[in-house]
Amino acid sequence: MGVDADVAIAAASVPHDKILLIPLRDALATQLLTAVVERL
Repeated sequence: MGVDADVAIAAASVPHDKILLIPLRDALATQLLTAVVERL
């Protein structure tokens, strides 16, 4: 599916009742996000 292996491992380690917050820098580096559009 194109998901970075580190992201998949991190997501799999999060308990079902918790949320994994991925910093913007990491989301861009792993291509979960490809661009950021800021509202003015």
